[in-house]
Amino acid sequence: MQKESHKIMADESGGLISLPRNRGMRIAFIVVSLLLAAGAVIPALIDLALNGRLTWSLYSLGAIVIAWLILAPWFLLPRNRALVSWIAAAVTIPLFLRLVEFLAPAKGWLLPLGLPAAALGLAALGGMLGVWRNGRGKARWAIAWTFFILGILSCAEYLVARPYIPRIVSGPALAVIALCAGVASAALFLAAWLADRRRVPQ
Repeated sequence: MQKESHKIMADESGGLISLPRNRGMRIAFIVVSLLLAAGAVIPALIDLALNGRLTWSLYSLGAIVIAWLILAPWFLLPRNRALVSWIAAAVTIPLFLRLVEFLAPAKGWLLPLGLPAAALGLAALGGMLGVWRNGRGKARWAIAWTFFILGILSCAEYLVARPYIPRIVSGPALAVIALCAGVASAALFLAAWLADRRRVPQ
């Protein structure tokens, strides 16, 4: 496979950064960056005009910064884009949740609810990225593991959020849901195993 060529440019600190030579990728990155910048600046200007300071516009500003940091590796890096994007999400999402708690009237939910839920989601996302990264050519196994991870994530997220849900799911109903998810996961793993068995030469 031919490796993608890259252009080396010097940044202001004297270091080197690698940008894709592909013109389309550069144009797409610039367009996405300008759109995100407009989405951050316009609400901030309206907020300043109405309130004299940044208030509600900090929500959109924080979300757009997170989106840009997560998307940028897919345009700028030749490899390990998913890993760098996941690291960006792992760093910025907890900070954004802290910003939301600071701005919102409701307080005290970050440690017992926000951070555990975010950690579970990021761990599940990292697991799925690892499964698909190491499962090239074995899509059936990757799908089975993805479904299994999502099932575990759903149960864990529910248990974390249960004290804050006005109407909780009853124990028997939760057990039926978990059983159905487990049976579906087992069926996907069995299908992947049978498919591998068929490909094994006799």
